Amino acid sequence: MKLVFRQYLESLRERKELDVVLPDLLSELGFNVISRPRIGPRQYGVDVMAIGQDNGETKVFLFSIKKGDLTRAEWNSGEQSLKPSIEEIIEVYCNTSIPDQFKSLKIVICMCFGGEIHEALRVNVAQFTAMKTTERISFQEWNGDYIAGLLMEGILGQQLVSKELRGSFQKSIAMLDEPDIAFQHFSSLIKGMLGVDSAPAETKLSNLRRIYICLWVLFVWARDADNLEAPYRASELAILHAWHAIRAHIGQNEKGAKGLGTTFEALVELHFYIWDELYSKKMLPFVGVRHAISTAVSTSTPVDVNLKLFEMLGRLPTNLLSEKIIMDELQDLPSEKPVKFASRMPENFTITARGFSDEDSAKKLCTLVGEVVRKLGEKFDLIALDGVTVAVDYDQALLELDRGYETSHKLTATKSHVVGVAMTEASAPLGKALPDATCRA
Repeated sequence: MKLVFRQYLESLRERKELDVVLPDLLSELGFNVISRPRIGPRQYGVDVMAIGQDNGETKVFLFSIKKGDLTRAEWNSGEQSLKPSIEEIIEVYCNTSIPDQFKSLKIVICMCFGGEIHEALRVNVAQFTAMKTTERISFQEWNGDYIAGLLMEGILGQQLVSKELRGSFQKSIAMLDEPDIAFQHFSSLIKGMLGVDSAPAETKLSNLRRIYICLWVLFVWARDADNLEAPYRASELAILHAWHAIRAHIGQNEKGAKGLGTTFEALVELHFYIWDELYSKKMLPFVGVRHAISTAVSTSTPVDVNLKLFEMLGRLPTNLLSEKIIMDELQDLPSEKPVKFASRMPENFTITARGFSDEDSAKKLCTLVGEVVRKLGEKFDLIALDGVTVAVDYDQALLELDRGYETSHKLTATKSHVVGVAMTEASAPLGKALPDATCRA
């Protein structure tokens, strides 16, 4: 099992792929994660800050993360290298960015990377850390082998997960060349961890984090094997089971309820990351070439080609419309709502008002569209809409979905039917109230 995690860490292509896993791993190991990797504000060399125990003493752990092996280039070849990052941590972060309640604690700077230190560089690293070590500041090396051990014990440890579920995870990795079988085994893992409705929020949060990390491992192994079908299907199933597991805890004050939303958000983002690898990079570049996709099916019967065609026709609009609604990047949310969807309506469904830019007409149009949306909400359990705002001046329809989807991925046929019903419901009242208004799809 440790080799599975070790190979996963070595195969990470980008630093951010380790960034997203480390905070959840630390949380499962008992650390209190204070800050996570983020884009925008300067972090002065620190990717993750956490409070944890070191030989029985509470300390501040500051993680600087790099991908792959620590080579001379990764160590000291520019501002983004590890050595300058450590110097910035010591000179700036330790003096300005640690919260007041933790300033009295000792500091552990953790050099974190998915591979190992090249032997030619080990002496340089050892000498540098020895020079920078003080009574307050110490260093730890979190290399791929060490992190793999933590993943094995902290995520799928014998005391945490049954032997059967660990076996399902291992079999899903081993059978990636047979996506149906790999998906079947990973499905057993998902259902085994998220299938207990009576579990408290804290237990569900731990299990959701394990599923999230295991899905990352499955995805990276599948990417190396150049067969992403199993992790894509597994990510869809994980989202559905995760939402079913956490929805009862929304708005509750019990321990772990707030973290469920953050982890669910990360799970959705991972699904779209897998989607991008599978379709955006492997299929969409070839859709403009006649028979390119059908030839890749490698079959002697046209039935298989047709099945793959309709599968793609279902997945493409489903994911594109979902991205339109969910947005490329979900926002941090209040604890009472695990996910907030705020986006424009799909571009192929627009409502325009020509010659009615005055306030009264705008309000009337908003009321009419609101009635249409509420009718749709009554007709389809899949859709839950609490409010609609139509900006007539800008020809935009903005939706605010405050209640999450019961299922986050819907059949394309259902979506098409919904749009059809929307057009039918909207055309009559709009035609009477606003003669110059037009609906088009």
